[in-house]
Amino acid sequence: AQSVTHYYVDALNGSDQNSGSITQPWKSLAYAVGFQTANVHLHVMPGVYAPSTTGDFWDSATLAPKQLRIDNHQNFTITGADRDTCILDFEAGDGPWGFINITSANTTDIEISHLTMRNAGVDPWANGPLVTDWSASNIDIHNCYFEQCYSTLIVWGGFDVAFHDNVITDAVPNT
Repeated sequence: AQSVTHYYVDALNGSDQNSGSITQPWKSLAYAVGFQTANVHLHVMPGVYAPSTTGDFWDSATLAPKQLRIDNHQNFTITGADRDTCILDFEAGDGPWGFINITSANTTDIEISHLTMRNAGVDPWANGPLVTDWSASNIDIHNCYFEQCYSTLIVWGGFDVAFHDNVITDAVPNT
């Protein structure tokens, strides 16, 4: 078994200049996901991760919503401390096809759990918290809470995608 490195993200007390340790957590998920791509467990501390708080899911150069891409990652886990207080708020931007994009043939063994994902917009062809793409494999999304999301999970591709023990409320009606 591969050894796993544990990193921490804290929207309230973190800085992307920190080391990512429990005492020096990062602030943004975008920075954390891009830091190291294999054998990582990212611990998301309580707080709101959003364009207006951490800069996540937003491209400041184009002033438009942006995907967080899990691309060429292996054995990569993102776990919230608890889904009631660890919130990914996409702030209802009519944005990319899935704010979190799990993509590429080299992406495998991905787990996302214990987060709330909300306000993913209303465009039926573009908005949703999560998308799996290409040949990404062995993806497990569980124990998350989804609210005010148009398409909770968009599956364009991928193998062995598990989506279980999640709660979906206040869904935007699918026309």
